[in-house]
Amino acid sequence: MKLFERETDPIYEIFESGKNLRKRKRPVPPSIESLISRKEKKKFVKNLFENNAVRYDEFIQVLNTLKNWSSSFQKMEDEFVRQKRTMREREVIAFTDIVFRRFYPD
Repeated sequence: MKLFERETDPIYEIFESGKNLRKRKRPVPPSIESLISRKEKKKFVKNLFENNAVRYDEFIQVLNTLKNWSSSFQKMEDEFVRQKRTMREREVIAFTDIVFRRFYPD
């Protein structure tokens, strides 16, 4: 017994055409700016970036270029370690939670 008949089975056409075999594209994650309120931004600039809004904006732009959570987390961890902060500080947790929501919105 054959798995499917070449001429008569519609499944054969699907396998031959490859239409349903394409990979689905992942949706583009939203920008981090769209996930941060003005109040949160002010708090992050003050507490995490020592009132340096330019440095904050540059860091956000770098994070926006990253394509997945693991590379974003690594970049944040590097930045906060450089600032001699721990990943358990309240502001650091709030910031990383927002970036996490960028990739996992549910």
